Amino acid sequence: MQQEKALKLFIPEGLTYKSPFTYFVELIPLKLLYYGCKWADYKGSPCDSSIFMTESGYQTSSVQMKELIKEYGLDAFNVLCIQHYTTGQEAREAEEKHLKNVNARTNPRYINKSNGGTNFYGGPHSEETKQKLSIAAKNRPAITEETKTKISIALTGKPGHPQTEGTIRKISEKQKGVPRVPLSLESCDKISKKLMGRPRPEEVKRKISKTKKNKIAFNNGIKTIFADKLPIGDEWVPGVFLIDKLRELCGNSTRGKLCFNNGVKTIISKEKPEGDEWVPGRHKQKSLTQEEKLQKKANRKKRPICKWYTNGIINKLCENQPEGAEWKPGITKHKLIISDPSLQNS
Repeated sequence: MQQEKALKLFIPEGLTYKSPFTYFVELIPLKLLYYGCKWADYKGSPCDSSIFMTESGYQTSSVQMKELIKEYGLDAFNVLCIQHYTTGQEAREAEEKHLKNVNARTNPRYINKSNGGTNFYGGPHSEETKQKLSIAAKNRPAITEETKTKISIALTGKPGHPQTEGTIRKISEKQKGVPRVPLSLESCDKISKKLMGRPRPEEVKRKISKTKKNKIAFNNGIKTIFADKLPIGDEWVPGVFLIDKLRELCGNSTRGKLCFNNGVKTIISKEKPEGDEWVPGRHKQKSLTQEEKLQKKANRKKRPICKWYTNGIINKLCENQPEGAEWKPGITKHKLIISDPSLQNS
């Protein structure tokens, strides 16, 4: 038989049934209490006290309450009190004040599992909770290859969540100045094979073209950069550094090797080199100030101006004219002589 429900409803002047409210509910068969609040419409759940705890209305967001409603039905609950507030913040503060006063989290008469406040609305975890989460994560079984394959198949072809321009800009600013972990040659090979033959979008082509327009490639034997003029430092020369040259210098792979430096240069080796001056890690060069950079540039030797000279047979590119009267400025162009008649018309 349905219990008769006595309700105390408080609606201050200027507010309506749809204003934020707190509620006090009793589970009649077990004599248990639940205190909560509703401050806004959310996912089809209206903020309307006139239909609270009905089939079409809000029935609390508590997991424990939902289970009890499923077991006992809505008729087993008695709404004792509803109090309306001007703002949602006021309703949340009133909820937290009441729950803390009765210590609902440990009170056997209350269904509530928290005392509200920041501990309920996305606040920081306690040290005890952090330890429990850590233990649970460590004991979690590893994902099997079969499960990984299923996830991959399920996600293949699905578009990712597009990032806004603001998010992209924030990520870019955060990554500026952060040193990148160098990839091994094996990883470079895998990336190269995966991307080989894949056409670049027109927008990417335009960006690359704009970046490299009117710029020259320079390399220092390790990496290639594009700049308007020769970078400061004697190690930089014009041209692109090829990965094949890097393979000759470093071997097929750097896997299992460590970096050692002697304060001047860095080498990659499986074992520590002989000599007390070698220590683990890369050598970090001191960054130069603007004045030091200008001084270094001024002290750099000027490259000699070379010219071509010929004696009618041999061409030489040198700074000064070679000895001998037969040497004259210019280049001798040699005619190509073909001895095989079958190649004459090719």
